[in-house]
Parts: sequence; C-alpha cells; structure tokens
Amino acid sequence: MRGPALWLSGLAVSVALHAGAALLLPGLWAPEPVADQPMPEAKLEMTSYEVAHADAVPQATEGEAAPEAAAKGAVARQDAVPVTRAEPARPKASAAAPGLDLAELTWSEMERLLSGRAKEPDGGDGPAFSRKRGKYE
Repeated sequence: MRGPALWLSGLAVSVALHAGAALLLPGLWAPEPVADQPMPEAKLEMTSYEVAHADAVPQATEGEAAPEAAAKGAVARQDAVPVTRAEPARPKASAAAPGLDLAELTWSEMERLLSGRAKEPDGGDGPAFSRKRGKYE
C-alpha cells in the first residue's frame, strides 16, 4: 500500500474523524436552557430634608489687588492652514578646519573625522595597498 492509495486512505480517515467530531461536539457543548425567573419587586423611597440656610459673614480682603490690563494676543487666521516644507540646512565650513566643506563629505569620511582616525594611505597600484595579491609574473 504505497503512493496514492496510502494518501487516499489517510484522507478518508481524516474526513470521517472530522465529520464525527462536527456532529458530536455541538451536542456536548450545547448550554442547558435557563428557567424563567420572577421579576424582583423594586421600591424607591425618597425623603427630603429642609436644610438651614445661612449667609456668609463678610470679611476684609488681605493683600494687594492685581492691576487690571487689556488682554493681549494675536488673532487666528480665518483662511486655509498654510502648508510649508522644511528644507535641510547645509552645513557651513568650520572655523577649526578652514577649507573643509562638510556638505561634500561622505558618511564614512564624516565618521572617520569625528572618531579621530587617520586617513587610510593611498599607495596607488603598489602591492602593499591592494586587497588582493596580483598575478605573479
């Protein structure tokens, strides 16, 4: 029993088990009906009491009165909200390094400058400066 017959028999068993579970489980999980319960009786009792009313006793004020001034402020615009776009500011040459244009630096050069590492020497086509050794001649 190899190949398609094995797959078909597995599929048939799986379908039979799933169908049995679909028929059996809802009957097991069905809730029992709740019996009707009588409505509770509600009573509301309200009682009001008369409260004695007294006037506040006037007292003299303490401290200085604050000077009164006209309100200051700007009037909000009544038209559409203005939309602007921020542009990045170009960095200016530093006084510590005259002639150094920060806008022309790459990120790797900027990182090298800020970390204080020396510039890697450029030996042209010398064998000591290449990553791969050239072909032996």
